[in-house]
Amino acid sequence: MTRRATFRELGGFDLRFTPAYYEESDYCFRLRRRGWKVVYDPHSVVVHFGFASLPDEMHLSRMLAANRPKFRDVHREALAEAFEADERNLFAASDRRRFAGRVLLLDDRVPLEALGGGAPRAQEILHVLCELGWFATFFATDPVPLDWDAVRREFPESSVELIHHLGRRHFAQFWERRRGAYDVMVVCRPHNFAELLAAGFDAAAEGGCAWSTTPRPWWPGAVPCSAGCWATGLRRRASGRSTRRSPWPAPPARCGR
Repeated sequence: MTRRATFRELGGFDLRFTPAYYEESDYCFRLRRRGWKVVYDPHSVVVHFGFASLPDEMHLSRMLAANRPKFRDVHREALAEAFEADERNLFAASDRRRFAGRVLLLDDRVPLEALGGGAPRAQEILHVLCELGWFATFFATDPVPLDWDAVRREFPESSVELIHHLGRRHFAQFWERRRGAYDVMVVCRPHNFAELLAAGFDAAAEGGCAWSTTPRPWWPGAVPCSAGCWATGLRRRASGRSTRRSPWPAPPARCGR
């Protein structure tokens, strides 16, 4: 969606991309060049009638092939600063905002309040990390259907990503795509640590640090940390009652952080 006045000010879609393909990408690039933000809203729903104006997929392929070099030529400078075309760069390229850091948190289920137990505390940790300027990815090791009304109500922040559908069986593939993307990894519950260990995962060897919310670390370099104490410390820091610069416990030397 865009304001009509803005659309007209920029001259609408560039006719060099007629009849279709790359015209909307070109428009978004021109908006960004003017200082506007391009935002994706995952709650929006659009019905798209594919190939309604084309006789077959062959025409689509030809139009894409014809307009791709035009797009590259028009936005050569902007594209020179973009990430290489590699699936492993999708996560980093998906958000242009600057964060204090990125954290991956593993637990059994997305921490909705209705679950009780440790869920409200885990949710509090995610909220405070966002307040402190961090981007947080929550990976649920037990994929279950979600109440999306509750998710939207309890996680209004745009800096929380919920990976709820993959589960523990697909964590290795997820990690391969995200390798090197996180500054910190937090693993909750002993069985999640044990499964990662059995799969040969070593946080220190991956070049990052891991914090365990269980009483003892499950691999060298992991830092045991009480989730309750950590949540309290985070809240104190966010409210200005603590002067600690880092939201994390002091890591061991071999973590290098």
